[in-house]
Amino acid sequence: MGKDDAAQLGATPLERLERVIATDSWLSGIAGGSKRVTSVASYANYQLISQRGVGPGWVMIGDAFGFVDPMLSPGVFLALRSSELVADALGPFVQGGAAASPRELEQALRPYAAVQTAMISAWQDLVATFYDGRMAALFRAGRDWMSTGGTTLKRATQNHIERHIALQASGAGTTRRYSRRLLRFMGRHALRGVQPTEMAIR
Repeated sequence: MGKDDAAQLGATPLERLERVIATDSWLSGIAGGSKRVTSVASYANYQLISQRGVGPGWVMIGDAFGFVDPMLSPGVFLALRSSELVADALGPFVQGGAAASPRELEQALRPYAAVQTAMISAWQDLVATFYDGRMAALFRAGRDWMSTGGTTLKRATQNHIERHIALQASGAGTTRRYSRRLLRFMGRHALRGVQPTEMAIR
């Protein structure tokens, strides 16, 4: 919710919560007569990642599990991939036809939660290289390097680096250990005097 929209609902999180419940017909229908038992909190960081993605009788997928900055449009990829992983984990129960207990389902889905957490972390690392300027600095350093004259080895090196960056940005190689290590290595040792701070997004 934007700041201007939030301000129209009230000056504090408590005022905004009470007003939106009172003025929204669906919310007032389910929560109009409820009693608040905790303080009201609000969050400015929209990149919230769940500490637990699965439990007895429930599982989170997509943005419900963790939201990543949409600079590289990872949301659709992560949502679809998480849905596939959950479907794969639940497949044996569906095919077997037997009802599973919430604990059994939780056990089956725990590996999915670990994979999804790793994918979200990898995307966050990649997005960070854009915000802190390392990605733009690498592109400039590579362009400057190639402008001094291209040899077969230089062109092959440049194509290799660009391919692995593209694989990460597309989602196809975001979690690949080699691709991630290559980008980290290049961000530390291949900037050729280009300062990332000058290109950081603030």
